[in-house]
Amino acid sequence: MFQIELREQVTDNLEYISGYQLLQELLHYFSINKHFYIQLFKVVNQNDFSSYFQTYCQQLVIKIVKEYHSRPFDSETEYKLFINYHSQAIAGTIKQSLTLSDQDYQKQALLLIQLIKKNIEN
Repeated sequence: MFQIELREQVTDNLEYISGYQLLQELLHYFSINKHFYIQLFKVVNQNDFSSYFQTYCQQLVIKIVKEYHSRPFDSETEYKLFINYHSQAIAGTIKQSLTLSDQDYQKQALLLIQLIKKNIEN
């Protein structure tokens, strides 16, 4: 169910909006569904949401890198590490931010977008 809902709200736009816009949509989507996703992240099993969400964040980071990364990577290993690092950062930050007040969540979301932009564009 959560995969379908997330796909309908966010993933279906993967080809139609920029990676940064998609990240903003994702953060907004989680902000209006915080309580649901707090509970969903607590579930740990073979098909848990955390694993699915990590994969989704990898797709998002790949999209952002394709659109905005300004220099080539030195190797495939560097590229994979870069994608993995940033996708884990996004997934972990969103998961952690869900417990914040709405105001603090919004501040954290803006900071996350700024950090991702800075790291990917430089």
